[in-house]
Amino acid sequence: MSPEFINTLGVWLEIAVTVLGALIFSLWAGSIVWTVNDMRARSWDLAAIVLAAVLVTVAPFGGWVVYLLVRPKETLADAYDRALEEEALLRDMGTEHQCGACSQPVKEDWIFCPQCRTQLQYACRTCGHHTRSDWKMCAYCGTTLASTAAPPPGGDGSPPAAARSSPSPTPTSTSNMPIA
Repeated sequence: MSPEFINTLGVWLEIAVTVLGALIFSLWAGSIVWTVNDMRARSWDLAAIVLAAVLVTVAPFGGWVVYLLVRPKETLADAYDRALEEEALLRDMGTEHQCGACSQPVKEDWIFCPQCRTQLQYACRTCGHHTRSDWKMCAYCGTTLASTAAPPPGGDGSPPAAARSSPSPTPTSTSNMPIA
């Protein structure tokens, strides 16, 4: 082997080691950046974010594997979405109906909304069963219902007399009473 060939081989090995070193350094720096960003998406805890970054920095590839094993399973966005879905499911399980006027949850058999006093059901003129105001026909006898709901018994949107509380007594005037 000629000294010129050995010199050329040494130059090529030096270039290969430099490129390989740059690649390994890039992977190490990239794993640190990825770990910090991933941990920021999974936790609000600053100490946990710093600890994960230190772990991956000190033990470059082994620390990254350990981080992947112990990191939180879901991101903060996933936890928020799951909480919203659970809240929606719980709301749907409780009631299926809501008042058309105030959007408060109401039970299906309620005749008046306890929040805004809107009448939710009306008596069918033929069979007397309660029908909802959004029905086109009575589900019990098949009578076509008017497009607008029948006026409530009081005629003014208030509950019937049996459902209303008794009127408060009118105050008596003291001007006509003799002074003792």
